[in-house]
Amino acid sequence: MHPQRAKTHIAIVVDTSVARAAGESSAQSRACRDALLAVQDNQDCLLAISQALQQEWLARSDEPTRPHASRFAAQWLAKMESRGRVVGVTLPSETPLRRALEQVAHSGAPLAAHAQGLLKDLPVIETALYVE
Repeated sequence: MHPQRAKTHIAIVVDTSVARAAGESSAQSRACRDALLAVQDNQDCLLAISQALQQEWLARSDEPTRPHASRFAAQWLAKMESRGRVVGVTLPSETPLRRALEQVAHSGAPLAAHAQGLLKDLPVIETALYVE
């Protein structure tokens, strides 16, 4: 007889760009939809999302009537929530990584533009770092 192992779940963080692209009609969009459906179909996969990342998903884009996430991704998120497969991640208000990136971004150093780009994606990075 084999001892029972605890069920292992994998928490996946989904960037807003994937949520947006999943509603378009290109080959890349199809790949984004397929990836979201693969996560949904795999019972071992959970969605890890922080408040900052969820706000980014649901915030309005440059187009005033359209959120960043596509309708497909918003429906996918609702299904994942209804199935209890969303892990809320609480992020600290300030992290050493954020402080360091902000310092470089505002320094005028040659890497400042790169640090500014990383700050834009920091909700995804921090969500992945702080998920339990």
